[in-house]
Amino acid sequence: YSGPSCTASEVPADTRAFLQVLESLAAAPCAPSQAEEVEMRCARQLFQWDKDIVVARAPGRLDVLGGISDYSGSLVLQQPTSEACHAAVQL
Repeated sequence: YSGPSCTASEVPADTRAFLQVLESLAAAPCAPSQAEEVEMRCARQLFQWDKDIVVARAPGRLDVLGGISDYSGSLVLQQPTSEACHAAVQL
């Protein structure tokens, strides 16, 4: 990992796991089952592995009450969760 926004020790564990999966795609041996092998082959073609890949993490939240009303200043009841959504993009 390298980037201006945080050091490697500050990268959340789930993001480190996501990055490890991306790294394994670049050099992974064939997967055990035929279906997994096809998936891995397709996934390997998503990126040009010799160029930078930008990874972003959006933390999850549990929306118990309020939803979109928080944009209008109403009271809401929300709780952050440990789950997150990851996206990998190459420009």
